[in-house]
Amino acid sequence: MARCHRKLLKSAERTKEKLTGPSNVAIGEKLWRIVEEAVREQDRAEKLYSEERAIKAKFVQDLAKVTVMNEKLEKLCKALQEENKKVREEAKMISEGVEEKQQKMQRTITEVMGDFKKECADMETERKKTEEENMMLRQKLKGFLEDVTEQKTETETKQRVMSELLEQYKTTHEDQSEAIKKLCGERDSLMSCVKKQREEIEEYSAKLDEMGGIFGRSTEALKKLKSEVDQLKRDRGQLEQKLRKETSQRESLENLSKAL
Repeated sequence: MARCHRKLLKSAERTKEKLTGPSNVAIGEKLWRIVEEAVREQDRAEKLYSEERAIKAKFVQDLAKVTVMNEKLEKLCKALQEENKKVREEAKMISEGVEEKQQKMQRTITEVMGDFKKECADMETERKKTEEENMMLRQKLKGFLEDVTEQKTETETKQRVMSELLEQYKTTHEDQSEAIKKLCGERDSLMSCVKKQREEIEEYSAKLDEMGGIFGRSTEALKKLKSEVDQLKRDRGQLEQKLRKETSQRESLENLSKAL
């Protein structure tokens, strides 16, 4: 292209030299300027074309880079999508597992709380039942101790009366010494029983003061207490038998005294 420009300029220069005369010279100058301007314009156009080609080449190169980058980005996006899909699936599985464990734990807690409440209700019922039984037993023991105390007082009164009668019979009926000795032995035995009964009453009075602790103990303690109460009842029965026997002997002595 530059060679063509040089040829065009040389041709214009030769044409200019061939033109003679004032008008032709002016025409030649004008033609020269036109050709020169056309050449400069052509040079500018070529320069712009070269720049455009360079820009286009750079654009194509950048476009290729962008295309490669887009392909890489597409691959990366696909990989990320697959990874996100796996992560969502794993998160879903974990969430379902956690939810299932939470539901199972909630069911377990509900069952445990239900059992605990039932046990508490049973314990409360058993406690009330035990309190009622303890109250009844306390009342029975109180009544029994009152009866024993009354019986002891009556026995002591009878003992004093018998002692007076024995003293009277001892001074007035010497011939009944053997009977009186026997009666004294029975009296001593009765005194021993009364003493034992008094000790048992004192022991149960102390136990009555500690009744709160006794009632809070195990069933074995209650059974033992019941056994001791039964033993007291048996001892009381034996004492009543001895008292009846004593009364019978006293009546016999009174009848004998009247006969004398």
